[in-house]
Amino acid sequence: SGKWHIRVIFELTKVETIRFGQLKSRIGSITNTMLANTLKDLEQNGIVQRVQFNEIPPHVEYSLTPAGKELYPIFYEMALWGSKQSDAC
Repeated sequence: SGKWHIRVIFELTKVETIRFGQLKSRIGSITNTMLANTLKDLEQNGIVQRVQFNEIPPHVEYSLTPAGKELYPIFYEMALWGSKQSDAC
């Protein structure tokens, strides 16, 4: 559930790993707080993996877990459906 969950998962299917700021740029209209909460929810549900790098400068990368990657076929089928609908118009 959650307004942004599907969009965040969709953006994560396009990349192997991504940083918070990059993800926010791809989504655009989401606030930092909402993105952080959405990522936390998805992490707690085993869909997203968060890896923190304690380097200079420190950074965090997000990626889909194996369970999250199982959603690829669903997004593929949705894209096919959307393509068929746009061709029909």
